[in-house]
Amino acid sequence: MTDCFGSQPPVATLRSWEECFEGDLRLYFEAHLPSPVSYKRWLRENLRKRNLIPYVLRAASRAGNRDFEGATHVDALLLNASNGFALIVEAKVVSDVSYQVSFDIARNQLARNIDVMLEENPLLEPPLRDRDPEKTLFVFQSPAMFKTNTHARLYGWLLQDYKNPDAIARDLPHRGGRDFGAVARRIGWLTWEDCEAVLPGGCKWLSSGGIAPVERDARPQRPQPVLAANLPYTLDPNFDKARLEKLIAEFESSAKRGIDRSLAVKLGSELVESDPPYISRATTLQLAKWCKTNSPLYCDGMEVARKISQLLFGRLVDRDALDV
Repeated sequence: MTDCFGSQPPVATLRSWEECFEGDLRLYFEAHLPSPVSYKRWLRENLRKRNLIPYVLRAASRAGNRDFEGATHVDALLLNASNGFALIVEAKVVSDVSYQVSFDIARNQLARNIDVMLEENPLLEPPLRDRDPEKTLFVFQSPAMFKTNTHARLYGWLLQDYKNPDAIARDLPHRGGRDFGAVARRIGWLTWEDCEAVLPGGCKWLSSGGIAPVERDARPQRPQPVLAANLPYTLDPNFDKARLEKLIAEFESSAKRGIDRSLAVKLGSELVESDPPYISRATTLQLAKWCKTNSPLYCDGMEVARKISQLLFGRLVDRDALDV
């Protein structure tokens, strides 16, 4: 935190990092933080200024539809239940931040995280409801190469832009009158390499820079077709891995919630990072669900899922036939 924010925490009531972390520390993954009521009320009144897609506007106008944004699933939340101090973490490796949400195509993922950081959560169970928004910091985590080359990802531009309090005020128009200068000081950028330097071995997946040599006379075995975990689909052993990586990134950007993006993580782990590649039954069934969904809000993800299915199996995995 010293490397990320400086020697003193940017919180008026806490004088040292030791004071921030002394107490009952709780770590949550995929913590659900409700969308601010003030934002949903503002969006309801300004919807046509923030969206132009007819079917989305029709969905928003249906009777009883008042929940224009669901809970934000933050990647990690470190909470000190003793004093209300908290860290909200949004972590990326190669993917970028989402540039829109379902009803508000001008609301990016970083603004959404900062917004929930500033909101009290009295309806949550303790100790989550005891988190103090004024003692909460937002930490973005990425590989060092994207912090050095800030132009390479949308979040690089946004994190630089949000050093300016006026930029945060622009993207959180429902929070007028707030001291956005104080908010800007509570936004930090951490790298995986920073963590590895402090705790060697903590990020074992980081490349060590060494690549094992390949024997010239060694002939790699041609991978044999394998069934997708006892399902009637045969994985193409010669699928284009580079194209799959692009499709996974595209799917992750189109998925609306953190839990939906879990399919991208599984596909990457099983088919990109594993040698030989494979696809599990659970992942195949999850892909099948995405290949056929009736919700118009997930149509972007559905189109990418179908491309992934065609790439891996040469056909669409049939959700109805698999009864999922």
